[in-house]
Amino acid sequence: WEQRYSRALSIFQRIFVSSEMGVRKPEPRSYEAVSRELEIPLDKMVFFDDTLVNIHGARAVGMPAVHVRTVGDVERSVIELIG
Repeated sequence: WEQRYSRALSIFQRIFVSSEMGVRKPEPRSYEAVSRELEIPLDKMVFFDDTLVNIHGARAVGMPAVHVRTVGDVERSVIELIG
């Protein structure tokens, strides 16, 4: 996935991968760990994922979430978010 999405995600300073964090989505603590690490409230971040159960998990803890299926979805969503 990293190669497929590298261009679309290049604008982000940090990308968190749950398998590297030792927590699993959609567990609330997976989203909360990112919030603590960045010292940013959940409602001020955006979560992208291709799995609906993970999207629902993020939204359940108050994090805006975008369901993406393709690289184009990610690029369009980022453009919409940053203008």
